[in-house]
Amino acid sequence: MTRPADAPLALPFARVGEIVGPAAARLVTLTDDLAAAGGVAETECMAVAARQLQAMAADPAAAGFDAEGSPESVCSRLRHDLRSPLVAVKGFGELVLEIAEEEGDGATGAAAHHVLDAVSEVLVAIERALPPQAPAAAREGEAPPAGPVGRILVADDSAQNRDVLVQYLTREGHQVTAVADGLAAYDAVTAQPFDLVLLDMIMPGMNGDEVLKAIKSSPDLRALPVIMVSALDESDNIARCIEIGAEDYLSKPFNRVLLRARIGACLEKKRLRQVELDYLAAVEKELNVARDVQMSILPRQFPPHVAAAGAGVMVPAREVGGDFYDFFRLDDDRIGIAVGDVSGKGVPAAVYMAMVRTLLRATALFGLSPSRCLERLNEQLSADNERGMFVSLFYGILDVVAGTFTYANAGHLWPLLIRADGATDWVRGADDLLLGVIWGGTYSEAELALASGDTVLVYTDGVVEAAAPSGEEFGRHRLAGLAGAWAGAEPAALLESMLAAVRGFEQGQPHSDDLTGVAIRFLGRVPGRSGFEMEIAADLVEVARLVAALDAYLHRHEVPVAAGYALTMAVEDCVAAIVRRAGGRGGARTIAVHLGLGAEGMLAEIVDDGASPEPEAKDAADGRLQFVMTLVARADYDRVEGRNRLRLFKPLG
Repeated sequence: MTRPADAPLALPFARVGEIVGPAAARLVTLTDDLAAAGGVAETECMAVAARQLQAMAADPAAAGFDAEGSPESVCSRLRHDLRSPLVAVKGFGELVLEIAEEEGDGATGAAAHHVLDAVSEVLVAIERALPPQAPAAAREGEAPPAGPVGRILVADDSAQNRDVLVQYLTREGHQVTAVADGLAAYDAVTAQPFDLVLLDMIMPGMNGDEVLKAIKSSPDLRALPVIMVSALDESDNIARCIEIGAEDYLSKPFNRVLLRARIGACLEKKRLRQVELDYLAAVEKELNVARDVQMSILPRQFPPHVAAAGAGVMVPAREVGGDFYDFFRLDDDRIGIAVGDVSGKGVPAAVYMAMVRTLLRATALFGLSPSRCLERLNEQLSADNERGMFVSLFYGILDVVAGTFTYANAGHLWPLLIRADGATDWVRGADDLLLGVIWGGTYSEAELALASGDTVLVYTDGVVEAAAPSGEEFGRHRLAGLAGAWAGAEPAALLESMLAAVRGFEQGQPHSDDLTGVAIRFLGRVPGRSGFEMEIAADLVEVARLVAALDAYLHRHEVPVAAGYALTMAVEDCVAAIVRRAGGRGGARTIAVHLGLGAEGMLAEIVDDGASPEPEAKDAADGRLQFVMTLVARADYDRVEGRNRLRLFKPLG
């Protein structure tokens, strides 16, 4: 029974008497006959409940029914009061039937079956007599339904079956849409969202299994659960639908308890699936953010230099990876490059990779040699390594004045040297232990002479271990065979050619490991400068970097150790004093150090942009100069063009 949405709801007492009354009278007759037959005590309870139902249907007010309230609430209470006696009749009837079957009392069992059939008839009559009730979740004063509710599509060519399902499911709190054929069902699921489809097997136009195939073949609809409903109860039909993707199968006439249970189970599974999908989407979003963060800490551009060009690339196998690369300017003449591969994959490897890269750069920027840099890094990584993680790392320094590439290798693959004429060779030597494995390990280093146009290609194992569908690996031999054709190419183009070769070899298979590489091309030696030059901020951390760079410069130019150590200590003391004074008014912001080498000795010039020292500061400076004079042969101070200048001379002998 339907009515317009805005029409007032009439009290259906007369319809209840007309429709429910005859069915209730038949139930009374059957329960009285069963009670008169005797033998089971519960039959009298059934008869009493049936008479209560009959009285309520005939005259609700006389039976004590409260008709106060809105029409919706009155109809809801009337439905409840009419159905309540049926609970007792049905419950006792099923018990009488069970007892009769156990005792072999066929007559009582048959009578009980008739009573239960009559109960079903009364339930149908009640639903026919009363208007459809609002969804359970919206009814005032009533608890929501026990099971999950959802948007359900009913597809059945039988109008009677559709009406029964629509009324039943609506009373369970579901939002129900009904269609009469398969094509309309498919149009409905493509036009609006549903949580479940009840699909009849035999329908005109498109059969139920055809609609099921169409739903499951659509990427947008594949996750929509479908329950097949059919009068056919053949195992072949059931198996075929389950194989296609149906969630469940119900045969007609269906059991309402079973229908409710299976609908509830499907909706709950869909809800849990959606929770899982939402969680995975959130995780994917976070991993994408992590990937962006990880990629942002890798250098985007090679330090510009007239004597060198370079590029780097990292393609993680997952959202985030454990490979990394780095390149950075150590001073005007030297550029450091590094490529590492952390053990494991995913988030743990990515976090460890970020830590290793940070420690490496913080250590390398002090100007340490590659071997000493790896030794310090290994001490830091292995000191507190409860998870047992480690990293292979290749670190090298290109000296554009000397035309050399000095490197150390902590368990990493040999880089590939690509000569300007297309010849290739492996950068061997300095093969030492992985970082983070054993504290106190020592690392060696080697030196490679480069000619103009030579390129060093450093890569990770994801490149050479990339697999074809047959399982064959890309291999170092294939990389070396292809690299000759890349001679003379710009570093970025070389790396792109390498990745293209790997992708072509994999033939569309997903990468099994991160793909990372750095290419650095030497463009020719630059003339040696007149001396060492470096400008730093007035910060104690910068002082340590200055000292390391100065020490490396003196070592490269084979300055006697004793003389170089004394001058370095003198420069460090003077610069540190300027930094300490920088915290006051007029303090220096930048400090420039220039060192010239001559046949007789070394002349260091320290210039800062601070104000002229106050008298008391000059006294303190004079005290510091007394210590400095024990390290050098001569020290002079003056102020030139608004800057403080201090000169220190140290003989080589």
